Amino acid sequence: MRGRRALQCILCGFIFLVSNKSPRAEDAAEASTAGSLRVFTVTATRVPEPIDQIPATLTVVSGAELRARDARDMASALSLVSGVEAPAGGDAGPSSAVPAFWGLREFDAFLLVMDEVPWGGAFNPAITTLNLNDVERIEVLKGAAPVMYGATSFVGVVHVLHYPAG
Repeated sequence: MRGRRALQCILCGFIFLVSNKSPRAEDAAEASTAGSLRVFTVTATRVPEPIDQIPATLTVVSGAELRARDARDMASALSLVSGVEAPAGGDAGPSSAVPAFWGLREFDAFLLVMDEVPWGGAFNPAITTLNLNDVERIEVLKGAAPVMYGATSFVGVVHVLHYPAG
């Protein structure tokens, strides 16, 4: 009799838990971000992924932020990205800026990509011809990315994405 009573209590507790499921953590996260837009990135995985689910050090600088700061060159565009500095000037003249990722300042150590196309040649990013007009966002991937982009990206990738035409 006693075992039967315990079995009934366990069964009732199980039915109660199943019928009154508690909200999951994912539901809470979706509810907290329901009113805001999620940021998607393509630099780390080549397919649109939410930035909070990417296992890489990635910073996104929005076009609105660039326009608010009146960024016209790479030095001013990357000025607030942590771990990256791009002082103006270089071998290609005053409009050239060789960015340093985590202190490594090499002209051919990073890859410059514009609208999913490498900008310039291999080991020769075309920084002086970088167009920052009508930019949707700049994605800065810090760290090696040779699997996705080849050997020219062993310290990072700067991906400039413009708004589509029309």
